[in-house]
Formats: sequence, structure tokens, C-alpha cells
Amino acid sequence: MHFLKFCFTLLVLAVIFSCQDKVADQVSIQFQTSPLGKSTTKLLKTDLIKYADSILATTQLDGQGAGNLSFIAKKAGLHKLEIDENFFDLYFTPGAQMEVKPQIIEGQIQLHFSGDGANVNNFLGFTSKALNHFFQSHPIWFRLPIKDFKEALMALEGEINTTFKRQQDSVSFTLQEKQLIEDYISVNLLNLEQQHQLINQEQYEQLSQKTKQRELVLSEKLLALTHLEYAQVLDLYLRSNFQETPSLFSYFQVEEENKLHFTDSLLRTKNYPKPILSYMLAKNLSYWLSVQGLKPSFRQAYEVYQKDFPHSNYLLTLSKEYEDWLQLDKGEVSPAIAGVTKKGDTIQIESLKGKLVYIDVWASWCAPCLEEFPHYDDLKQNLRKPDEVAFVFISVDKDENKWLEKLADSAIPTGIHLLEKEGIADTPIQQAFKMWGVPHYILLDKEGKIIDAHAPRPSSAKLSELINRYL
Repeated sequence: MHFLKFCFTLLVLAVIFSCQDKVADQVSIQFQTSPLGKSTTKLLKTDLIKYADSILATTQLDGQGAGNLSFIAKKAGLHKLEIDENFFDLYFTPGAQMEVKPQIIEGQIQLHFSGDGANVNNFLGFTSKALNHFFQSHPIWFRLPIKDFKEALMALEGEINTTFKRQQDSVSFTLQEKQLIEDYISVNLLNLEQQHQLINQEQYEQLSQKTKQRELVLSEKLLALTHLEYAQVLDLYLRSNFQETPSLFSYFQVEEENKLHFTDSLLRTKNYPKPILSYMLAKNLSYWLSVQGLKPSFRQAYEVYQKDFPHSNYLLTLSKEYEDWLQLDKGEVSPAIAGVTKKGDTIQIESLKGKLVYIDVWASWCAPCLEEFPHYDDLKQNLRKPDEVAFVFISVDKDENKWLEKLADSAIPTGIHLLEKEGIADTPIQQAFKMWGVPHYILLDKEGKIIDAHAPRPSSAKLSELINRYL
């Protein structure tokens, strides 16, 4: 009997302490009366691999714009606060108690914080205001000449840094908060610079020796806080320096199927902090899975990543991506594909069973798509039984007239030409096959099962080898 009482007491204590933990971790954001009125407020957390948002908490403010947003936080975060489609960066720590006074100034919502984390959040708000002013002053900033853009960016940086120094004279920041804000400033400026370089790539290539670029910010803190803009900075850095660098691949003579292994190995030679390396490798895996599909190189690199980073926050997303792609693996039944001919007849790809089916997904505006068309003559000559292969060309043009005009071109290869129209198939082909873009090529066997959801293009000698293997 005493033993049962003892067990019951332990159980009660466990429940009490568990509740106390939840209360200690509960973040409360109290919205004071404001002109916002009945606004919907959400706190969003972004998956840094797929950039998909999930709602951590939501509330409806009352007629006076007042209300409370509360949620449990086991660790600090820097997430997006959404107020009727207006977005703000919000920094919080477990158990933080905040008050927010929204104001509408010059048509813009501005937030003034008090309580835990107020100094940081108020400065983040100022930075956001400065960025909005930059965009308003330079509505086509992304097309500014390099010299003008650099001058505008330096002016923005000076304004933000001057205000930060002034704030440090009047309010106290902890060392961690100070470092967080300095990294936050650097990341926002670097993000603008990366986007400008991406859009004006040719100009920068001509001035590559003269133009000094900002160094990559290696902030474990911002990454741990799940800060979206920082993830985007790392992502753009990956693309411009590793994934989308033809000169790098050609210099080292890297074949298409080896690009994942090459970029993965190259990243591992860099002296990145382990959390940042973990994120970059995960993004690299996700990128090449989207671009190349489920190839042996992905399976190998994914297994190594699981072994090297068994507690990675990104494994859940990678695992979900992998499982989704397994539906398009070799031997799986192809998703339903259909389109209409120029005469208006509907053709289901399923009706072509008995032949190998090579599907070319293209568009009239896609130059790389059109560049592949002349290679079909050579491809057919290299096939043992070309009559046993159905060549299907599915256009994803939104303008049917553009498609019809292009079909009248004598350079268009012979085959079954279809236009994808909404409602004909259960799922659009680009969505069904998780396409990165066009051109895209698919090879199905005579039973309608997938041979390769990311088949070689017509100009590749590997395509005729692959098709002949199944004839």
C-alpha cells in the first residue's frame, strides 16, 4: 500500500514538473490596442530545406487591435510574424513575455516592443524600415548599374550601422544580442548583393577582378534560430559557387552523374562550422535530387549524410523528399499523363503500352528545349528498333497559339505532339514528376513503368544506349 502511494506521489510530481516546464517555455506576445482592428496574426516557422511555412501560433485580434499570441518554445528562434500579410522578423527566447504596440505610419505597420527581447526586436524593426525605404527609393534596385548599386548599398549600411551605434549608447545589449544584430545586418546586406549579382551576372563577370564581394557570413546563431534570410544567403552562395558553375565542372571535367558527389566532396574540404556544413550538405542533396532525380549518387551521398549527421534537423525533410521520389523510381508505374493534339483529340500515354515511350517536356519559349530537337534524327538512326519507340512531345505552353506556331516550324521532330491542358490529367506533368523546369525527359517501358524519370537528353550518347537496352 505504501509502495502504491509512493508511485502515485512520483506520478503527481512528474505531472507538476512537466506543467511547470511548459509554463516556463511559454512565450506570450500581448498586442496592445492599436488601429489594426480585427487582424489575423500568425507566427510562421520555415523549413529551411524546402522553404515551406508552418504555423506555430495564430490569433485573431479584437476590434481594438488587442489580443495575445502564445506558444511553447523549447529554444530561441527568429521567425516571421505575419499580420494580415505584412511580415516582420520576431526574435524570442523560451518563456519570453513581450508587449507589442502596433502603429500605422505613412501607410506602413510598425511595431514597438517592450519586455523580453525588446531591444533586439525594435532594432530588427528599424532595419526592416530602412530596407523598405531603400526599396522605395530604388524601385528597380536589382537593375541598377553596379557602381550605383554599390553606392546605394553603402549608404544603407551606413544608416543602419550609425543607428545601431546610437542605440548602444542608450540601451544595453548582451554580447550575444550584439553579435546577433551584427550578423543580421551583414546577412541582409549580403542578401541584396547576391540577388543583384545573380540578375546582373554578365556585368559582374566583366568586372570580376575589380569588384570586391562581401565575405560569406558564417553565423551558427542565425542558422540555429531558423532565420529564413540567412538560409537563403547560404543557398545562393551554394548555387553561385558550387551547383550552377559550368566553368567549375568543365575545368575538372565532371560528368552530369558525378556532380552531386563532386560538390559534396568540395563542400567537405571547406572549413565551415559543423552546423553550417550540415545545412549546406543537406541543401546540396535536396538540390541535386530535384535536378537529377533519384540517381545512385544521391542514395550513396544520402547514406553518408545520415551516418555523419545522425541528429541533423534536416533529416526529416530529406527523408520525406526521398520517400516522395521513390514513387518515381525505376519499375514504378508512371503517373497518368495526357495531352491534346493540335486537332483537339485527347491522348493518354497509357494508350501507348506495347512501345517504349520517350517523353520530351518542352515549351516554345525554352531555348535549351529547341536546341535538342535537331538531335532526334541521329538518335533514331542509332536505335536498333526505332519503330518500337513512341516519341511524345508534351508542351507546357500556356498560350496554345505559340505552341501551334512552333509546330509549323520544319525543324520540329516527328512524333506525337501534345499540349498539356488543365483538367485533362489528374496532376500536371511538371508536378507529377517533380520537375525542376524544362526541358525534361522521361523514359517508360512497354508496360508503362518508369525506366528513368530523369532520362538523358537527345544529344547524349547515353540515351540510345539506354533505349537499346530495353528494345
